[in-house]
Amino acid sequence: MKFYDLFKRQNNYFANANLFEILNTKVDLKWENSNENQTVFASFKVDEKHFKVFFEAGNFKVDYVNIGFFQIIDGEETTELTNNVSSSASVIISGVFQAIQEFLKKYEIDVLVFAVLNNVDKRMKLYNRIIALYSSKFGVMIPNIKTSSGAEVTVLVSHKVPKVQIDEFKEYVKEQMQFK
Repeated sequence: MKFYDLFKRQNNYFANANLFEILNTKVDLKWENSNENQTVFASFKVDEKHFKVFFEAGNFKVDYVNIGFFQIIDGEETTELTNNVSSSASVIISGVFQAIQEFLKKYEIDVLVFAVLNNVDKRMKLYNRIIALYSSKFGVMIPNIKTSSGAEVTVLVSHKVPKVQIDEFKEYVKEQMQFK
């Protein structure tokens, strides 16, 4: 991705977000673990709206973490992104970015997985832009893998993972990984 592409105005959260604000705004993250499904959650609120970032552990020859985020509306999780929050879009993305940064400081991870099942175009663009901020430090970005379960996935693989394992993991994502 070209640096200029970060600033193109599109109809999604990230395009409405101010990059400076994303990198410099902090939200109050509340962390919780769910041993039941091997998931860690980081919750935060923006303008009285509740958001959660999840980090779901997995292993296939390498340790990986499936990362995603959702909004909670009336007690229900929703991944629908709305465009009527442009005034706080930067803060929302900042919360997601901050949660990922804090998570990566705590845990050594081989592969980060970002999967999208619905609203794919908008969400995948958003995820890919967030991932691009990490890719040079963390490792190799493999964008937009189509899976047999109907999801679209971008993975970020650590520099420490050998190429043969990267190829095996990519095939695992395509053929066997299930997303809900």
